Amino acid sequence: MSEDFLHYIWSFQKFNFSGFKTIEGQPITVLNPGTHNRDAGPDFKNAKLLIGEIEWFGNVEIHINSSSWNRHCHHKDSKYNSVVLHVVYEHDKDVADQSGFYLQTCELKGLINSELINRYEHLQMQVSPILCASQIEKVDQVISFSMIEMSAFSRLEEKRKIIVDLIKKNNSNWEMTFFQLLARNFGFNKNGEVFFDLSKLVSFELISKVSNNLLSLEALMLGVAGLLSSKDSHSYSEKLKAEFKFLSAKYKLIKSDMSQQWKFHRTRPQNFPTLRIAQLCALLHITPRLLRATIEATDLATLKKLFDCKPSEFWRTHFSFNSPSKQHSAKLGNA
Repeated sequence: MSEDFLHYIWSFQKFNFSGFKTIEGQPITVLNPGTHNRDAGPDFKNAKLLIGEIEWFGNVEIHINSSSWNRHCHHKDSKYNSVVLHVVYEHDKDVADQSGFYLQTCELKGLINSELINRYEHLQMQVSPILCASQIEKVDQVISFSMIEMSAFSRLEEKRKIIVDLIKKNNSNWEMTFFQLLARNFGFNKNGEVFFDLSKLVSFELISKVSNNLLSLEALMLGVAGLLSSKDSHSYSEKLKAEFKFLSAKYKLIKSDMSQQWKFHRTRPQNFPTLRIAQLCALLHITPRLLRATIEATDLATLKKLFDCKPSEFWRTHFSFNSPSKQHSAKLGNA
């Protein structure tokens, strides 16, 4: 038994619902299991549950045993105060959050089909990187081809829907839509959504106005991102803060606090949000109307050349304001 297996069980609701209740006997209906969180914090975010007669919105934490809650020091961590249900394989101890509130807990032991557990244990014994690879030959080719084709169409449809929904919100402004989706991808999985939020806070019209000045563009993006800290004393950081103060007054920028949303932990320095924002600024500085230039690129070499840009000199010896480094390229990678 492992927590990964329990994550799978919870994600796809592979257990007997008829006996699903809290330790105190309150029946539980899962309206939405939440989104699997692969970062620090609770295992599933934004779940929606009906416990007894009360609807709960919040996060779900999963453990083999209830006592793991204290062993992992979640009772001292404010990130876990939003947990509305503690899902465990076996309940061995009542636990509370940081404020002393005892968690609603449910036990999955006895609710999971034994055949499913045996199949999981069998797969775990496989040496292949893809655990079910040995079983692919048992699947009819028509079925496997249909599944692959269906997955491809489904993925394309998901991508199309995101673009269509966004273009409607942006009043058919394709440049802004392209910028927002590009920004999201600059953050990869870890910071993608925060980048996306940043791109919606900074109007593309304003970016166009200051794009001819790289310092102004960096000050604007890093300032709104909340990454210009008063603790940073480097001369370049001081220039950026002064410029952001000027831009804030000139364009009446609304101050937002995004600083705590950016993830640096377990992120390679080359992917630190500070450097990635600087790279995005360099790209917009060189090619303000990036969508048109991208569409007009007739081959891969032209497209790669378009994205071949360097941020300001400071970022060639830094990944963030507080992490000086050896000289490095600071350019976007080939991939």
